[in-house]
Parts: sequence; structure tokens; C-alpha cells
Amino acid sequence: MQQKHLSYTSSWLLTLSHNFACSHWGKTLYSMLGNYTESERGTAHTSAAQTADRQTEPHFTNMKQKVFIILLVSGLCTLCSCLSRQYHFVNIEKSWTEAQSYCRKNYNDLATIENQEEMEALVGVVGSGFKGEAWIGLYDDRDSWQWSLAERGFYSEGQTEFRNWASREPNNYNGSEHCVEMYTTGLWNDCCCDDEFNRRPFICYDGGAAQRYILITESKTWREAQSYCRENHTDLASVRNQAENQEIQQIAGEMAVWIGLFRESWKWSDQSSSSYRYWRSGEPNNAGGNEKCGEVWLGYWNDANCELKKAFICSAAEEREKSQECLPATQVRKRFVMRVELRPTSALNMKDSAVSEAILLKIEKKLKEQGMPEFTLRWRRQPNGELFLQRKEDEEKKEGV
Repeated sequence: MQQKHLSYTSSWLLTLSHNFACSHWGKTLYSMLGNYTESERGTAHTSAAQTADRQTEPHFTNMKQKVFIILLVSGLCTLCSCLSRQYHFVNIEKSWTEAQSYCRKNYNDLATIENQEEMEALVGVVGSGFKGEAWIGLYDDRDSWQWSLAERGFYSEGQTEFRNWASREPNNYNGSEHCVEMYTTGLWNDCCCDDEFNRRPFICYDGGAAQRYILITESKTWREAQSYCRENHTDLASVRNQAENQEIQQIAGEMAVWIGLFRESWKWSDQSSSSYRYWRSGEPNNAGGNEKCGEVWLGYWNDANCELKKAFICSAAEEREKSQECLPATQVRKRFVMRVELRPTSALNMKDSAVSEAILLKIEKKLKEQGMPEFTLRWRRQPNGELFLQRKEDEEKKEGV
């Protein structure tokens, strides 16, 4: 009996220097990611690890699982063009998530703004006649908590997700609480990282000491505490389970202390790393505790409830001819969204982060072997937050429809 395979789709975002992208034609990028040509729209046969080796790079050729990758590449540039961001104002009222889906279907994504010049261009696209609010691609990722000690080998499966929040926490009060303290009760609270009036003692972790948790009674901001722990010990303390939580609670005694949990709050929908911000004075303030998405309002940014219906701004890549003014190649970076279709055997768990990481590492290695310089590669999440989306026709087959 022929074995049936389910199909999953995902995409990654490839960012590379303009001079390299524009000197390598589409077929070259196709062939880099598999032994096939552009005309074949390549079906590449690559092995995938069911579980990734966390100490070394996974060796795909030694694994039994087969993954079939189909790449659909958009936005490939030519030798005589350069890239700028083009904004499109859509005066249709949608929630932030609906606007994101619309932009990804019809353009590239919700708008990312990287500098003042782009902000002025965006305002110009909206026009002075529009007095309402419009969604942009900025959102507050409430689930982006991570430990300051990032060494993967330190954590067993599931230990990075241990939490012990107090009731109604984390609440990101006033939109500025991105670091975590432990109360004397052992429960956790999110708190402002750098407020000079919010200094407190802290707990360091030292992997080489007889006593692994060290109480520092000198009051510091969270970032000062992080620097101190890294200079004098290993890092701020991670809490991997309830037993460690109780141990730290006992060491802290009657003091509330910093621990190593923090988050990078505001992110861009297209996963850009732009740090440019243009908030209105007093924003973001997370009024009512439910303002998690960014909007443009009268030329400035504001945080708002994501479920509200508003107009929105999409962005798309715009190519200009060489005869037009063009930034030097060293200042221009190309972004490509590449869609991947995976057809693994049923034994391969596509929700396992080790699997997705192993696939990405293999692709990165292949690109480097082919001489591609100055690039970054990362998975792009689906609108529902998942990395991989099972194809609808396969779901129907699975259900016997």
C-alpha cells in the first residue's frame, strides 16, 4: 500500500545585501537550495531530523525522514534595480489581524517603518484629508518572554516555559513592564526594567559555584542586575520548575527580587528588526490592559485594541530602474519571502521546535556553502501564530471528506 503524506506550508524571510541579490538570478537562488533548476520549480529531496541534536548541527543525510521542499520565490531583483518600500493605504475597516492577512495576500505585509523619511512617506500616502487611525505592522508580543540565560543545554524540554505568575499578571501596566520580579510569596510580577525608582535586590545564577543561587542585596535596575550577574557569576537566575522557585524564594527571604525573565515587547509583523519608534507622548500606555497593536493617528503612533476595526497601511517592495536615484549597494538590503511545502512521513512532528530549527540550519548551511554573504534567515509565522499550516485538502482527506 502506498504511504500517504500530509502537506504543510510555511515560509521564511531571507534578507541579503542588494549587490549580491542583484548579481544572482532567480535560477541561481533556486539551485542554491536544492539540486534543481528554476524551470523545474524545484522539488528537492532533503532529509530532516525528527529531533535535532542540540549540541551539534543536525546531519540531514544520515536521517531516514524525507522532506520534499517546493520553493516559490517572490521579489527577485534584476541586475539594474534597487529596492525601496512602497506604502499602500487601504481605507477599509478591519481588525489588526484581518488587516495583516489582507496585506500578506495582496502586498507583502502590514507597514514597517524604519526611519523618519519612511514615516513621512507613509503620512503622505495616507493624506491630510484622513483624520482617523490606521493600523501599521507593530504589535505587542505578550508571549515573547525569554530567559536572560539563553544557553539551550541548560534547559530540558518544557523548562523554558515554566511560569509562576501572581493573579492577573503579567498585565504590562502602562505598557512598560517587560522584566520580572519574584514576590516574597514566590509569585511573579512583570515590572519596569529601567525605572530608577524601581530598583531592587536580585538573584544571580552561578553554574561553577557550590551554591548556584546567589542573593545580591544591593538594589539595581533589572538591566544593571543582568550586567552584574554576567560579570561576576553566570547570569540572572532562571527558574525551570517549582522546586527551583521555592529554593529562590527561601534565599530571597523577605525581599522581592529580580529574576532573569524578560521580553522584547513591540515587534513588526514582517519580523523586521527595525528599532525606529514614533510614539505620541505618553504612548504606548496599554490603556485598559488590552492595547496590543500599533496604529498611526495624526502623524504619530498609538497602541490600540487589536479587535477594533480601522483602516490600515500595507507595504510592498518597489523596484526602481538604475537611472533613478538609488542608494549604494552597501546600504540596501533585499528581503525575499520564500514559501516552503513540506511532505514529511507521519512520524515527523512538525510542531517540534527542534524540527523547524533543524530544517532552517540545513538551509542556512546550503546558502553559505554556495557563497551567499551577509544574509539572515528566519521562519515567518502564520497569522494564527503557528510556523506550519496543514494544507486544507490534506485536512479534508484526513477527516475522510
